[in-house]
Amino acid sequence: MAGADRRDRGGFYSYDWLERAVGAHIHNTQIVHPEWQDLSVGDSLWLARRYGQRARQVVADIEPKSHLVLMSEPDFDQMARGEKASGAWGFYLRPDDGPSRLLARGSGGPVGHVTFDVPHFVMEQKMLRGIRQRVERARWVGPAC
Repeated sequence: MAGADRRDRGGFYSYDWLERAVGAHIHNTQIVHPEWQDLSVGDSLWLARRYGQRARQVVADIEPKSHLVLMSEPDFDQMARGEKASGAWGFYLRPDDGPSRLLARGSGGPVGHVTFDVPHFVMEQKMLRGIRQRVERARWVGPAC
C-alpha cells in the first residue's frame, strides 16, 4: 500500500462507549488539528484494528472543502484498475443558504442489513454532529486552536 498509515487522527467524534463496543480503540479529540488535515489518496484510515485489514479504509478521493471518499483496499485496487468498486463511504461538503452542510453517504458491504444499519446510523449521526461542534468551536476560537 503506497499511502501512509494514519494512526494520529481525531477519532469518530461519536459515542465513546459504542466505539469501544465495536472494537474501535480510537480516542476522540475535542478540537480540529490543522496538522491532521493532510490526507492524500492512498492513505489508510483505521476503523477498528482488532478486525484486521477489513477495518482499514483507503482514501479513494479527496478535495479540500469539497469531499472525502473512503473505501476498502480491495475496492480501491479495483478502482485503480478501472473496474467498478462495490462500496464506498463518502463525506460531501455542500454550500447552503447559511452554513455549509456535511453529508455522509455509504454503499456496499454490510450496508442494507439492520444489524449494521441501525448502529451505524446512530454513530454516523453523532459523528456528523461532533464534527459540526468542533468546526463551530474552531470558528469561535480562531485558527490557533
